[in-house]
Amino acid sequence: MKRTMLIVLCAIMLGSCGLNQKKAVDYNNSLVKIQQEAGLTIVNAENQINTAITGGDSAKAGRLMRETANFVRNAQKKLDSVKYEGEDFGMKAALAETLAFMNQVYAKDYQQWLRLQFAANPNPADLQKAQALMAGDHEKGTDLDKKFLSAQEQFAKNHNIRLIRQNLLK
Repeated sequence: MKRTMLIVLCAIMLGSCGLNQKKAVDYNNSLVKIQQEAGLTIVNAENQINTAITGGDSAKAGRLMRETANFVRNAQKKLDSVKYEGEDFGMKAALAETLAFMNQVYAKDYQQWLRLQFAANPNPADLQKAQALMAGDHEKGTDLDKKFLSAQEQFAKNHNIRLIRQNLLK
């Protein structure tokens, strides 16, 4: 499984700010917190999953994938509770799309890949399809990250918020 670079942008306020700007910063930071928790959980899970696969423990790998999908579903619920009155330039929708995609990846795509990895006599064509699926998932995840970042940058510009880049995978 490929790891995508996890970069989180937090907001800070510039100069004196009004109530609307504070609400915008709080909204941004709430979304970033959800994104950050999900990203770190996924990275940690993938490390554990890879260790389980290397050790030949398909049951543990499958359990970790299901737990990760469950965590992502809970993150989706947290996201649903975050509200903002105003234009967010699609930021929440982009994060919701990312979380829904990650749920599908862990609940379905990686499970399919895992079954093939531990099959007694895997069909080479099936293995090739699974690898293509994984590559496509990685590409789509990267595109969804870019979509969120673009919306976040528009939101920040509109509210005179400076974003600070934090690389969580040092």
